[in-house]
Amino acid sequence: MRQSLLGPLLLTVAIASYGGSNATSRTGPRESNDDRALTLYDSRGARVGQIASYGFVDGVVLAINGARVFVPVERVQTSAVPDDFSGLSVQYSASQLVWGSASGLYFAESNCAGARYISVYDGLYNFYAPTRPSIAVRSGSIVTLYVTSDGASASVSVASFFSTLFNRCESFQPQSIDAWKSESTFDLTGHHPEPLDAHF
Repeated sequence: MRQSLLGPLLLTVAIASYGGSNATSRTGPRESNDDRALTLYDSRGARVGQIASYGFVDGVVLAINGARVFVPVERVQTSAVPDDFSGLSVQYSASQLVWGSASGLYFAESNCAGARYISVYDGLYNFYAPTRPSIAVRSGSIVTLYVTSDGASASVSVASFFSTLFNRCESFQPQSIDAWKSESTFDLTGHHPEPLDAHF
């Protein structure tokens, strides 16, 4: 009687041991795949960098002229006229991304001339990201990244503003704003053309 129970018991232990080791080998690679980082790629398929989030904004950290900068991304948006012609609606892509643009860039002189300044309020993610302050500015299909100098923000006098919303320069009477001075630029769409794509 004991021998008849011993056989099935040994068989059960052997199956459990075999299945257990097999389960470990199956879940090992899957777990390592889950650890892979979501990565941004440009329209040519070139890797841009891992996706990071600062101040509720997603983007990538890039090294520009020796400075680490955070550059936001956002979904492609298109306007469409609905069937009832009641007005334009905005449609968002499920997969395509573009460089996220700030509202614009300030200039010391009228007609968008002279020193360039980044308002401390135009890129709120700059308060959260442990990187050099910067903003991306869109002019048509071209997106340029403006990077600050390595210094503190200050109250500066400005007399014009390039608006990304209207894609034009707006001049006004000189006024003071809190800003960082822009030290350098980087052609984002030239180096990493749109549309962008994020995947593992």
